[in-house]
Amino acid sequence: MELKRKQTFYELLIFVVMIFWGLGFPFTIMALNAGYEPLTIIFFRFLIGSICLTIFFFKRLKNIDKKSLLGGLLLGVLIFVSFYFQIAGQKFTSAANTAFITQLSIVIVPIAWAYLKKEKINIKKIIVILFALVGLIILTMTGNGFSMPNKGDFMILACMIFISVRLIFSSLFQIKNKVDPIVITLVSQYTVMILAGVSTLLFEEVPSITFKGFWPILILGLVNTAICFTIQTVALKYLKPEKVSLINSLESVVGTIASIWLVNQPLTINVVIGGLFILLAILISELHLHFVKIRRPSHKTFHIGNISKNKKNI
Repeated sequence: MELKRKQTFYELLIFVVMIFWGLGFPFTIMALNAGYEPLTIIFFRFLIGSICLTIFFFKRLKNIDKKSLLGGLLLGVLIFVSFYFQIAGQKFTSAANTAFITQLSIVIVPIAWAYLKKEKINIKKIIVILFALVGLIILTMTGNGFSMPNKGDFMILACMIFISVRLIFSSLFQIKNKVDPIVITLVSQYTVMILAGVSTLLFEEVPSITFKGFWPILILGLVNTAICFTIQTVALKYLKPEKVSLINSLESVVGTIASIWLVNQPLTINVVIGGLFILLAILISELHLHFVKIRRPSHKTFHIGNISKNKKNI
């Protein structure tokens, strides 16, 4: 029962994380419009995140061992690569395509998890995947349908693959090695910061920093990076990655609504209907379906001494 309460608690926290990550879409667009390049945005996000986590969890640094160091390094590489492809891809494709392709992990993660854990994909999972997928398609469709894929779409596709691998790896690694999730979060954030910092110096120019242009990155670093990544990593110790991926699919709905509010994108019927389908998928995943089994009547027997008699013959 204690485990069930923890799972419910972390499901609620993942909902909160999903909201903030949805808000991250327009904040990232604001940072790009302010002149910051993708690698620079990643560097400042994880610099701020690393500083915050170090202040709050400084005593946990003594718990770093070989396993947590290896897990954190690998997790950091996966985060860095997925972030780079997502932010760089946004420069060449639409926000709708970005949201749709990124959230295709709701299909990839359950299938990959079932294969790795040798679990069957039951009817309920298939229904959930289909509802969420239909919701994403409706959410991201325009009057002209879908445009032909460009290099931005392929970059977002690569991002989605690395996100899926990250969710599964984080869960499996913690289950197998019993490491402190805070420690591997710290190591992963340091890793992303270093990789992004070196890459920024080699390939990009940092624009002049003003509060007007930098405040979206400050929020992304404090909330979306330090707090949200920590919550997700800890949650993956108790929740299956397919559950986390499904809840995260609402990120596209929140991101679209936030873009309407913050960067003046139009509200369409697609947002309403697509969002409802995704919400239905999450609700269905939480339902416990009980199927009534029809049993054939059986003839009970009882024993008197050494004699066994059929009840119907008495």
